[in-house]
Amino acid sequence: MDMSHYRELFVTESREHLRAIGNHILSLEGDPGDRSTLDALFRAAHSIKGMAASMGYGDISELAHKLEDLMDRLRKGALVFDSLAADLFLEGADLLETMIGDVDRNVTANRSTDDLIRRIVNFPRNDAPSPTTKTGLPAPPAKANASPPETDGSPTIRVRTELLDSLINLTGELITSKSRIFTVSSRLKQPDLDNACIELGKLLRSLHDQVMKARLIPFFQIGDRFPRIVRDLAKKAGKEIALEVSGSEVELDRGILESLSDPLIHILRNGVDHGIELPGERLAAGKPAKGKIRLSVRREKDRVSIIIEDDGKGMEPAQLISSALEKGLITREEAAGLSKHNALMLTCLPGFSTAGEVTEVSGRGVGMDAVKSAVHALGGTLLIDTEQGKGSSFHLSVPAGISIMQTLVVYCGQMKVAVPVTAITQTRQLERDLILKKGKQSVFILEGETIPLLSLNRILRLPPMPTAGGDISLITCEIRGRKLGLVVDSFLTQHELFIKPLGRPLLKLKGLLGSAILGDGEIVYILDIPNLL
Repeated sequence: MDMSHYRELFVTESREHLRAIGNHILSLEGDPGDRSTLDALFRAAHSIKGMAASMGYGDISELAHKLEDLMDRLRKGALVFDSLAADLFLEGADLLETMIGDVDRNVTANRSTDDLIRRIVNFPRNDAPSPTTKTGLPAPPAKANASPPETDGSPTIRVRTELLDSLINLTGELITSKSRIFTVSSRLKQPDLDNACIELGKLLRSLHDQVMKARLIPFFQIGDRFPRIVRDLAKKAGKEIALEVSGSEVELDRGILESLSDPLIHILRNGVDHGIELPGERLAAGKPAKGKIRLSVRREKDRVSIIIEDDGKGMEPAQLISSALEKGLITREEAAGLSKHNALMLTCLPGFSTAGEVTEVSGRGVGMDAVKSAVHALGGTLLIDTEQGKGSSFHLSVPAGISIMQTLVVYCGQMKVAVPVTAITQTRQLERDLILKKGKQSVFILEGETIPLLSLNRILRLPPMPTAGGDISLITCEIRGRKLGLVVDSFLTQHELFIKPLGRPLLKLKGLLGSAILGDGEIVYILDIPNLL
């Protein structure tokens, strides 16, 4: 029987089991007495063994079988689960991943598993702790047929990413065409046509929502491997570091999530190499020997915030400025006027590094530069904060989805621009005699709170339209907890727009999410208000 057409399914499911194995091993290293995790680890290895055997991949099946046997000895309390056992399991998982990669590429690499299998069978060595050492694991063996994790029972199929991308683009073009039809309908003033357009709009919105849901994937699809990365890097650096991840269930668009993987790894690597101190240094500073890095993900309307914090030594702005001066990245005049925030953002300059020497992890001055570029390319923002001796934090804010959003189109001078509705807390017409002066800053009072006024024309460097001196059009928004009022020349209308990414050189401009086509064929730019300000 030809099994080749099942190869893709085997590779996909095996990699899911390997991802679970890695997570379970790291979890057991922190809590060896967690029997449910050990049972789940056993089931994952058993599944890979069975699938590989049915596909005729004997080497993969044999290696998974030996790992399964070792797990069974642990389940029965005959062995100690310690760092040596964790290292051996992770080495086996890595080799399985490599062999499954060969299957995915349909190549025959003839990889030898003999040495690793010998070490698995003979584990532990004679000088290892005896089986009677307290392990924290219950002695009774587990049931032979452990039940698999529960599912919701919904049937699923796997769909190629290219097909989902095509559906998104087609849906977006349909929405652009809908806007053109609406524009024509408003001129003809035919009630039947108006009703048909309204129904069409509802159907397209439903279609878009369903297609977008199909593209959403949970953060753990990339985040599950981060604890392993931190563990390996910490071990090489002689440090003890635990990574805590929360919010892994938050969903993002597949394209955005995949683009975040490398930037987040850069930040984690820097946290291990530069942020967390060696155990001796931490104890001398009155800290626990084991450092901690926290990665939290949370949804905020149409955006997702990702915060990475460590409890390390923090950064010293003066040292960052000095390092940038030595490398010629800034002038002394620029250095003199730098705030703490801007000094921390020096770490994102190309070629910037404070490492004394180039190591496997850092020192080449490319990490944070790549992070900032990748985040901005997604229409996101990056903020860095630090407290000397207590640690640093990196706050990334990116869109949760792509392509289609509700916007308010406004006039700035002779130019139309669109503002995402989710960035607006309120719109209003403000009487000019309600505008006050606070020093050089124009302000107004809103519900007892003094709100500064900014001109969107001036920010965009556009000439204002001549006015007759009546009320002004005002958008209020909240940026990082601070309320602001943005003055525009006039409001036009609310539009549902299909956002298209910008190409070079516009891609380099701050404050732009992309562009879109209105119903009359006019092109407008969509503003990224937090980044713009």
